[in-house]
Amino acid sequence: DVGGGVPELRYFDCPGKGQAIRLACKLGGVSIRDVRLSRPDFEALRADGALPFGQLPVLDLPGDGGERLAQAGAILRLVGKWGGLYPADPIEACRVDMLLELEGDLMLPMLLTVYPTRLGLPDFASEDELIARRRSLLEAPQGPLARRLLQLDADLARAGFGAADSDPWAAGTPRPSIADCALVPRLVYLASGELKGVPQDVLDAYPKVAALVARFKRLPDVQQIGV
Repeated sequence: DVGGGVPELRYFDCPGKGQAIRLACKLGGVSIRDVRLSRPDFEALRADGALPFGQLPVLDLPGDGGERLAQAGAILRLVGKWGGLYPADPIEACRVDMLLELEGDLMLPMLLTVYPTRLGLPDFASEDELIARRRSLLEAPQGPLARRLLQLDADLARAGFGAADSDPWAAGTPRPSIADCALVPRLVYLASGELKGVPQDVLDAYPKVAALVARFKRLPDVQQIGV
């Protein structure tokens, strides 16, 4: 408990930007109330000015007048500190932060194809144009997404990551960190088949990346809530 109560995480009933936080809480033993909002719920909160930056997730701290915290990365680091999934050592924490920032760099080109108009870009003229754009992102070695996957694969090797339970995790930590919690749901989404033009075997060319996903998904706590 925090301040004598349980914080409330408010996000949509989907993985999105909330799943890394949910996973970190589960793996770190942090108690939260996982409040799943509908789109009308969200629109009402935003219209009332109740969301600090007009978006989700938010974390409501307990107690009278409890503060509402925002921004997914900030909340993830907070619950990571509470649950021991964010290192106290500043250099080790920097390695975790490196991967958190890489996750954003990795997914940005694809998200620009998912929400173009929301991000101020023109929509695609046809599905064929959309698929062609996504495939260009994955053309190794210079496609923006392929390049980032290659970089992640190399960084996992440098950190000593391996598939065995005794091996270090993505940031070289002995147990999963918030970097693993953030990376794996995004990688699962990338290979989910939901993105037209992106094959479900997209990660097969990156053995360390694929092994990270498989190893993380084997964790009992992760199996309970999914990625």
